[in-house]
This record gives sequence, C-alpha cells and structure tokens, in this order.
Amino acid sequence: MSDQASETQGMFNRRAGRLSFFLRNLAGGVVIQILGFIMNSFDRPGMPPMGVGISLVLLTLIFATLFFVVVATIQRLNDLQRSRWLVLLSLVPLINIGFFFWCCFAKGVRTDES
Repeated sequence: MSDQASETQGMFNRRAGRLSFFLRNLAGGVVIQILGFIMNSFDRPGMPPMGVGISLVLLTLIFATLFFVVVATIQRLNDLQRSRWLVLLSLVPLINIGFFFWCCFAKGVRTDES
C-alpha cells in the first residue's frame, strides 16, 4: 500500500533539493521578465495597441509560471520539513529576499525515504 501511495503522491508532496529549487526559480524569473518585456514593448508610442486576447494569453503564461515557482517553493519546504504555509513569506517585501536565500542555502533534512 505504501508503494502505491508513494507513486501517486501529488506535486505538492514531493521534495526539491537546493539546486532544483534555485534553477526553477531562476527559470521562472527569466520567463516572467521576458513576458513582461513583451507586454511592455506594445505600450510604446507609434506601436499598434496590444489586443485583449494577447494580453490575456501573456497574463495567463505569467500566472502559470508563478504557479510552478510556488510549487517549487513548497517542494523545497517539504525537503526542509517546514510548514507549507511559509510560502506566504514570498509575498512580504524584503522578507522574501531572505526567505529565498534561506531556501537556497539551508540543508535539507534526510529521511529514510531519500
């Protein structure tokens, strides 16, 4: 029964190491910056206005990227054996910087499963 449960665990129950967490956050940040640059480039004088459809697609991509960054943070918190609610610290200005570095450099807790 436990083998079946471990195979079907959801994405929020997994664990992420330091490197995986850092690379997923780096990739998410790059994608969000590129999408923001694309949205901003249509707002220049002399450029045709960006349609509502394109705006919605870009915003959907930004929120999808944010979702995967939050999932990576939750998985990292699982690896540290901390409460998933700590992901809310990502929303607090200035504290989120320290929280990110803590997640990047804190050593994960070893268990029998890992």
